[in-house]
Amino acid sequence: MNANPSGNNATPIEEESFDFRKVLFRVISNWPFFIVSLAICVSLAYTYLRYAKPVYKVAAKILVTDEAKGGSLFGGKSSASGMDLGAMLGAKSNVDNEAEIMKTRDLVEQMVRASNLYITYSQVGRVNTLELYDKIPFKVQLVTPLDSVYGTSFSIKPLSTEKYKLITKKADSSIVASFGDTINYNQHKFYVTRTGLPFVHESYLVHIASLQNTINAYAGSLNISVTSKQVTTIDVILNCNIPRKGENVLNEFINQYIQLNLNDKNRIADSTILFMDRRIEIVNKELDDIEIALQQFKQNNNLANLTEQSKLALSNASDLNKDANKIGVQLSMVDGMDKFLSNAKNNNRPVPASVSEDPGFVALAEKYNNMQIQKDRLLLTVTEKNPVYQNLLIQLENTRNDLVKNLRSQQQNLLIAKKRVENQDVEFNSLIKKVPQQERAFLTLSRTQALKQEIYLYLLKKKEEMSVTKASNIPSARIIDKPKCSPIPISPKRNLIFLASIVLGLAIPLGVLSVIEMLNNRVMSKMDIDKFTKMSLLAEITNSKSTDNLVVKENARSVVSEQFRTLRTNLQFILGIKSNSTILLTSSMSGEGKSFIALNLANVYAISGKKVLLMELDLRKPKISQNLGYENNKGFSNYITQNIGLDEVIKPTTFNENLYLFPSGPIPPNPAELLMSQKSKELFTELKTQFDVIIMDLPPIGLVTDAQILASYGDATLYVVRQGYTFKNQLNIPNDILINNKFNNCYLVMNDVKRQKGYGYGYGYGYGYGYGYGYGYDKSGYYKEDSAK
Repeated sequence: MNANPSGNNATPIEEESFDFRKVLFRVISNWPFFIVSLAICVSLAYTYLRYAKPVYKVAAKILVTDEAKGGSLFGGKSSASGMDLGAMLGAKSNVDNEAEIMKTRDLVEQMVRASNLYITYSQVGRVNTLELYDKIPFKVQLVTPLDSVYGTSFSIKPLSTEKYKLITKKADSSIVASFGDTINYNQHKFYVTRTGLPFVHESYLVHIASLQNTINAYAGSLNISVTSKQVTTIDVILNCNIPRKGENVLNEFINQYIQLNLNDKNRIADSTILFMDRRIEIVNKELDDIEIALQQFKQNNNLANLTEQSKLALSNASDLNKDANKIGVQLSMVDGMDKFLSNAKNNNRPVPASVSEDPGFVALAEKYNNMQIQKDRLLLTVTEKNPVYQNLLIQLENTRNDLVKNLRSQQQNLLIAKKRVENQDVEFNSLIKKVPQQERAFLTLSRTQALKQEIYLYLLKKKEEMSVTKASNIPSARIIDKPKCSPIPISPKRNLIFLASIVLGLAIPLGVLSVIEMLNNRVMSKMDIDKFTKMSLLAEITNSKSTDNLVVKENARSVVSEQFRTLRTNLQFILGIKSNSTILLTSSMSGEGKSFIALNLANVYAISGKKVLLMELDLRKPKISQNLGYENNKGFSNYITQNIGLDEVIKPTTFNENLYLFPSGPIPPNPAELLMSQKSKELFTELKTQFDVIIMDLPPIGLVTDAQILASYGDATLYVVRQGYTFKNQLNIPNDILINNKFNNCYLVMNDVKRQKGYGYGYGYGYGYGYGYGYGYDKSGYYKEDSAK
């Protein structure tokens, strides 16, 4: 029957459910622990809120012009069912693409560079540093290229209106310099200038961060989202510690985005103007050459005035020259555009649409240019292997081929018109032949000059038109809600943090107590008994401060005395009306107070007028005689092994005339054999005739089998457990007793219940009684010599 008392293998007899009363009583019984925990947690929360940097939300809203909301990148329907090809390939709408563009690091980098966000100024406090933004009396200007900056910190301490001291971060060195002087510090070159504001602090902390770290920080603080698919608006949110700074930074970010959007639109105009400039440069050179040749011709031939015939020829040829010049200009533009499109270097550039007056070419060129812009934006969000991007390249190639075909068609039409003009020119030449030779040569040069001048003026006109178009370009996005900071910080949330501190202040002690309880392998309450055993609890005996083992005395009204009277009453209900009764007491191990309960239970029966015999049958470690101060030289072991009478071993007690003691006698070498002897059976039969109540103090059943030998003699059995001493695992022994019906009417008695305000007992006590064998279990559950009383 020996059991491992470690308690680690205790098996609950039923599932444990949540008990609110248990938690409430646990809090009440340990209220100082909870108050201290709450005070600490709330104090920490207050300290955190006192020094934590507030985070504000700066929000703005942008409206994006989306002429084809959710439409295809390819500008039309391409499937037989009318489904948009872009939608089929997973293409995003224009507003979604613009939102993706705003998330790019390049745009954040432009914002960081434009606002010098990599340099911050702070005031050093006793606990925290406070960043300064508006009222900075000086500025640090970097000379070192920004890409080479890796980060450094230093302090600026003003000495006068002209000088300052630069103190290193570790304060191990300093530099005295004048404002405007170039400083070389920690591989960074910079100079400090005054802003005109007064110095109000003794020193200022300057931190120069690396460009990439700054970009990463602000990219993480930005939130770009399209909140609704029904509208073309983008919400832009920036989290920042300083409201004014957040509004300025977000405003700069949006301005950079709008400028980028406008630059995309201006690419077409810039490409057209560049094309015009190159053509104007070529035509201007040709025109200069013609004018110089014409001037030299007139000087060499002393040709001052034309004859009337020459004037007539020039007058009759004016209309013909206009047509020829117009066709020549158009052919020149067509040839230039044909070379532009045939050059592979220009595949990624927009096509100048205004150089041609053909409506079909202008429409194709606008479509081609739009797809070029969409291709560049698409690369910001997808890879080149994306099917949408690949399809767009195919569309660009097809459109480029259509442009070339259109130019070839224009070229054929212009050549036909040129042939017609040439036929008319034959008549003009016949008229020229009638003009003198020198004047005829002069007329030829004049016609060439007029043609080149017409082309030059045409190019200037188109360039000016494109300049006006560029100036009238507006971005496809505009601000509808300017950046505005929230009046209340979004972090830290004061109410939430205080609530969390209160919850944590309650949860920490509750968790600690729960862990302690979980790790505790001793029986601590009636709940443990109900949880680990089915045996009923008959009584609870509280702790007593008395050093006397006999706590129940006649006319005593102490709590312990009343509890023993309650135990006696409960036993009477169990035993019923009998002329005599035998009550057995056992336990799991030594030190649980079994002998203490046997002595006081015997006395409470004797006080009621019953003739009671207390038998000290713990033959291995008898304690009752010693505790009462009686000699134990004769007893049970003598009676069984020797031929002596009962009157020689049964002793009356001095404190109650109705109570008699049957000592154990000298410790025998074979206790079990003595208890099993025939003489023992005869003894118990004889004793029942002489006494009303017999109480047997048996050995612990968890250590030896002696108690089971006497099980048949008991009318009732009390199994003693001790609060904070008996292992939970040892409650498996009462379960085994019940299952196998080893004892009659076996009930639990809980001993040494200490006073507590916890759940399970409205009172609790204790007494310093100990029971011991020569060997027992220590607190860790190991079997060792027991020195208990």
